Amino acid sequence: MAKPNTAAEYFAAQPPAQRRMLKALRSLVKTLAPSATEELSYGMPTYRVGGKPLVYFGAWAEHCSVYGLPMEKVPAKYLASKGTIQLRLDQPIPERLLGRLIKARLRTIDASRY
Repeated sequence: MAKPNTAAEYFAAQPPAQRRMLKALRSLVKTLAPSATEELSYGMPTYRVGGKPLVYFGAWAEHCSVYGLPMEKVPAKYLASKGTIQLRLDQPIPERLLGRLIKARLRTIDASRY
């Protein structure tokens, strides 16, 4: 399989469950950060605001991971470590939680501009 060159190619290369979750995550990011640009970085879909990384997504066999967000106060039911949260494919996406984390990262990016 050829290495993807775009986020769209990365999504297309994933099994259906991972692809659905990745597209839903992309939609959430674009809703909260409409100016975010999409690219591949570290081989994963990456979203940037003002040239700074906002969030990265990765697909794995049993889950999708979200990288680069502040992971303070993540409920124990999610497997999370510094900057990473794993989302099980058989569970709904925690949109409120991710929305809060993405907004926190956006505030950090905005504050770093000044």
